[in-house]
Amino acid sequence: MKMCDVVTHRENPFSVHRVQPGALDYIFDDGTDIEQLLRRLERNQWRGEVIGPHGSGKSTLLAQLASRFSDRGFDVRRVLLRSGERHLPGGWETPSSEGTTTVVVVDGMEQLGWLARRRLTRHCRRQGWGLVATAHDSLGLSLLVRTHFGFERFEQVVRRLLVHEAWSVRTDELRQIYERFGGDMREMLFCLYDRYEADGQGDAVGND
Repeated sequence: MKMCDVVTHRENPFSVHRVQPGALDYIFDDGTDIEQLLRRLERNQWRGEVIGPHGSGKSTLLAQLASRFSDRGFDVRRVLLRSGERHLPGGWETPSSEGTTTVVVVDGMEQLGWLARRRLTRHCRRQGWGLVATAHDSLGLSLLVRTHFGFERFEQVVRRLLVHEAWSVRTDELRQIYERFGGDMREMLFCLYDRYEADGQGDAVGND
């Protein structure tokens, strides 16, 4: 390589930090918007559940709501539960400052055992805290959104990620990916990440 060469690197638009919850806004397909959800939550003392299958955007929407809570100055207690985690991590019950609105945000609440779930909901109710959670099936909270991930929304997400890219993918190719992974957003984006790399778009490029 010549001394005058400049090495650039095309970042993969499907990299984890570009598509992880919070990096992209949730795309509503029924005319709802995030402000409507916030008003609905406020009327319900900041309590509600986001229900839907794996990879349908629950975590994305929850991260967006948590960010809006922080913008309002709320004390946001974020809890992420992985598969098999039956108990809450320590620290979530720490008393909040007087006059502060506290909201516990739980991603994957269905992982909790029955007693842990009951303890969480009871504590939040007694303290006057909000509780917003995601799960595959209803947890008994007020339904906020039932997520699903149709092909049109998948294509919208991909086009948004590629808006500044020369690389492209045809609609029929996207539909094949959608059908292959059954609408699982995470798996579909992983597939596109690999395809982008396989096409050589993520390689370093030398310019004279």
